[in-house]
Amino acid sequence: KLSIKTSDEKQYAIYIQQYLDELDQQFEHLQQQLDSDKKNLSQLTDNIEHQLDEFIQNYRLVPYTMKSDYQLARFNY
Repeated sequence: KLSIKTSDEKQYAIYIQQYLDELDQQFEHLQQQLDSDKKNLSQLTDNIEHQLDEFIQNYRLVPYTMKSDYQLARFNY
């Protein structure tokens, strides 16, 4: 009866080890996916920031230019 108990313990240990190995593989896969998503998000954020900077540089003076042109036109008239 002692050998059956030892055999059962070994079977449980093998089962638990296999289960832990599967969990490790799933965790590794999820970690890789998270790292990839972070990298893609970073690139997307950089792209958005670049486009916003470009927009601001191109259009931030337009209201002031329009206002000054209006004032000059009014003054000249």
